[in-house]
Amino acid sequence: IYLRVSTSDQNYDRQEIELTQLANALGYEVKYTYEEKKSAVLKMDTRDQLTNMRKLTNKEVDRIFIWDITRLSRAIDFINLVNEFAEKGICLHFKDKNIITLDEDGSLNTLTGMYLYLLGVFAQMDAENLKAKMKSGKEAALLKGNSYTNIAPFGYELKNKHLYIKESEARYVKRAFELYRDGKDTQY
Repeated sequence: IYLRVSTSDQNYDRQEIELTQLANALGYEVKYTYEEKKSAVLKMDTRDQLTNMRKLTNKEVDRIFIWDITRLSRAIDFINLVNEFAEKGICLHFKDKNIITLDEDGSLNTLTGMYLYLLGVFAQMDAENLKAKMKSGKEAALLKGNSYTNIAPFGYELKNKHLYIKESEARYVKRAFELYRDGKDTQY
């Protein structure tokens, strides 16, 4: 089972319960459960549990149960992941639409492959729209002098959703910008 939510304050209890019930009802023993609290928009290699799951072989598992396609990925990586698991002979089973990637003979179902490709493209578009909305919201908040987060960045303090310069830290921020302007890289 692969469980994923986007933020640390979300939980995947419902996903786990229903996916376990589905696996058991179909006669599968759940051997591994991968739990991830990271955005699916992130690159595949930044998601540790997905990376671990990708190491599985068809000698270890027959099928991976996933809530829906957006739990696996919202990016173009989605179709690559579907193909990667299909080439290994591991079936992906998406509960929400009862999508099963492999036919009885272990090959990728052509129609399912095309359907998943289209869903992956739409998920990619949705992810790009979400990023644009978040960026726009952050920019609008900053233009008003508001914070877009509950944690003030270093050099600022947050009062009533408004950012104020914190003089005790501001000198370090100013110095960092001076060093950057003088040619030092951000790591320095």
